[in-house]
Amino acid sequence: MEKIRIICSSCQKTLSVPLEWEGKKVRCTQCLHVLEVSNIEILKKLQEMNQNKLKIKENKDKVEKKKKTKAMKKFL
Repeated sequence: MEKIRIICSSCQKTLSVPLEWEGKKVRCTQCLHVLEVSNIEILKKLQEMNQNKLKIKENKDKVEKKKKTKAMKKFL
């Protein structure tokens, strides 16, 4: 069963709910606020975009580290 993460609009706790719950109401396990699980496809795309951004940042960091290493080797 595939799950999606949603964030409680009241306390900001991240909840993991099954995709099949789209359109249903859930209660936050932390603050007991009731929220509706909606726009699953949009949420999935946003999560994919965020994951891609993290991967891009990690790759940029690796490239920068390699550049610094090469620059240091030139001086040694």
